[in-house]
This record gives sequence, structure tokens and C-alpha cells, in this order.
Amino acid sequence: VLEWHVLTLPTLRRRAPVRFPGARWPALVRDEPRTALAAVLDDDGRPLTVVGTHLTFIPGWNVRQLRHLVRTVRALPGSHVVMGDLNLAGEQPARLTGLRPLVRAATFPVDAPVRQLDHVLGGPGVRAAAAGESVDTGLSDHRALVVDVVR
Repeated sequence: VLEWHVLTLPTLRRRAPVRFPGARWPALVRDEPRTALAAVLDDDGRPLTVVGTHLTFIPGWNVRQLRHLVRTVRALPGSHVVMGDLNLAGEQPARLTGLRPLVRAATFPVDAPVRQLDHVLGGPGVRAAAAGESVDTGLSDHRALVVDVVR
């Protein structure tokens, strides 16, 4: 690791209505501060920036956080990989960021996943070496994504 960066994401400072599955009415929820951790790696003499994050579940606000994150990451060295629980389904993160999905697999809920809320996205010059997969680690209500990345 050549460098570490803690990237602060925008935080909603008020309570917001969120409708949870099975609930008849929305609940007012307060979010917590969100960040991302970026590591600039030495990949055979070329920098590769890898970013992990967990975005809010509050609809719309997670989009704002992701857009902010990608703008910030563009200033970091080398090619980029952005990954984590983005709380956004399917192709939405790729459309919002212009980054390519490096693995497609359902991650939520862990016991019988039907949606992909977790993502590994790659910028120019980064691709998956082979198809990735989602894995139950026994540690979360989501499955983890596993994919080998090459340039």
C-alpha cells in the first residue's frame, strides 16, 4: 500500500421517511455518518486505487453519496475499483458512475439472494479475470462479492 485515504461522504442531517418491506407506512430514520476507505496499491509499478464503502440505505441520498465518492476518487492515482454495499440495485451504480460492473451476482438477502445491492465497479483499464460470485461469509445479512481483477 502506497497511500491510505479516508473519504468523507455527505451525511443527511435530518430524519428522512423510509418505507421498509412489509411496513404499511414509512418510518422516520436518522442516518449515521458514512465514509469510504481508499488504498492506493503498487500494482507492478503502476498505481491502482481500491475503494471500499457502505452507503446509506436512504433512497436518493445513496445516489448523492455515490456520485460524490466517484468525483473524489477520480483525483486519486491510477486506475480505480470502487466496491461495497452501495444499497443500490442492479445496473444503477454503473449507470450513475460510468464505471463497469466487474461481477454480477445477487447479494441480498443472504439466505436466498434476489437482488444485487453490493457491487465491484472498475474504471478504464480494469477488468475481471473471470466471472465472480457471491459468497455467504456467515458475517452479514448480505453475501460478499468475490472477483479477481486484472489490468
